[in-house]
Amino acid sequence: MARTTAKSTVAALRRRARTAAAALGISLSAWGAAFFSAPCAQASVSIAVTIEELVDRATACAIVRATDQHSTWEGGRIATYTKVLVDRRAAGQLPDALWIKTRAGTVGDIAQIVEGEATFVVGSRMLVFLRPDQASNEAADPYVVVERAQGQFPLIVGDDGVTRLTRPTGVGALLRPAGARLARLSHLYPFGELPRIASDLLDRRPLDDAIAQIAALYRVLHTR
Repeated sequence: MARTTAKSTVAALRRRARTAAAALGISLSAWGAAFFSAPCAQASVSIAVTIEELVDRATACAIVRATDQHSTWEGGRIATYTKVLVDRRAAGQLPDALWIKTRAGTVGDIAQIVEGEATFVVGSRMLVFLRPDQASNEAADPYVVVERAQGQFPLIVGDDGVTRLTRPTGVGALLRPAGARLARLSHLYPFGELPRIASDLLDRRPLDDAIAQIAALYRVLHTR
């Protein structure tokens, strides 16, 4: 009888421990999904986007410079609005100054992150693919970055003085599109070659060359 009682007690303790651990895990997961002090973008996994998809889904592409930024609560989540000045238009129409909305940010002592989301630092310059975001009510006619972090390319100036684009940062791990998906995109964008991964095509590309190619592709895709 004592042995049976002991076994029952151990089993009960194990069930109680599993229940407590499960509850704690849920609590930590719920907390971790919303409140962080630093991003962990490497945990994000996305399918690499092609240049054809970026240009097709964007209403405009430009070199912008971030000048101001603020975050606010929207529907229980934090959104960040970054004011940018348009330094150079690559394709499409944009005002000289506009607001770009991104998900996550910091309000008071609460910070939220969204892995793979576009990010801006005041003073930074980058090439971005944009489209209007009609869902926001914080700023007048804000824009969003197409394909999130994959749609922004920071600028660097090399030792030769040439300004080039670099790969997007904060995108996490990118998986190559499957052959079947590339085949479907080839039918959607029949340019006589497989669609090209945007980050591969634009990384270290001289800015003038990149803008010329984006503008040419935009004219074709937006006049179909």
